[in-house]
Amino acid sequence: MSFPYAILAIFAAPVILFCVLYVETGRKENFPKGLAVTFKTAATLCCACFALYLTLLSPTLPKYLIYTGLLVDVAADFLLCYDFFKGMILFAAGHILYCAACVLTAVPGVLCLCVCCVLFGACFFVYYRVYDRVRGYFGTARSVGFLLYALLESVLAGFVCSQNVFMIAGVILFILSDALLALGHAKDIKTRSHHYLTLGLYYTAQMLIAVSVFFIPVSVML
Repeated sequence: MSFPYAILAIFAAPVILFCVLYVETGRKENFPKGLAVTFKTAATLCCACFALYLTLLSPTLPKYLIYTGLLVDVAADFLLCYDFFKGMILFAAGHILYCAACVLTAVPGVLCLCVCCVLFGACFFVYYRVYDRVRGYFGTARSVGFLLYALLESVLAGFVCSQNVFMIAGVILFILSDALLALGHAKDIKTRSHHYLTLGLYYTAQMLIAVSVFFIPVSVML
């Protein structure tokens, strides 16, 4: 079965459109916030719908987990606009679903463990360096929550080492987008270019994760 490039284009085009609409309207104070948030979540929903299409072509449990993770991210996108911390918790739930899909597809090996350990060390180092600033801005409990989220992303980054190249690329871009988003909050960066960069990486990541569904072996966990 060949990859459905035409269907990908049908779902990718509105992702680009909704991304542009969100960036251009979400920054305007007089524009209805609810409508801007709809643009943001609609883009992620398109990625989830494409993952569902690919899943139904040859259903397996890991594929359904990735599709469900994308749906959770849709809800997280919505909640993030109203409560950043609760939205982050939903994104963490989505990451857990991706981790489960990775484990069911291929048992993590030595390379996965090494990547996790290296990233764990990096997370604790950065957290130590910026702890006072983060705690002063978000409070102790939420600063610990950010550390736990970063550690979870480190686990996900380790698990995807044994996955197909699209899943690997998607997770890398997802983490990079989160890092730029965190930098934007820390440095109070609100430029249009920064919004386009973080959201462009994020939506590309979600679409790549959706595309990865097609390359999960049908024989895995039917």
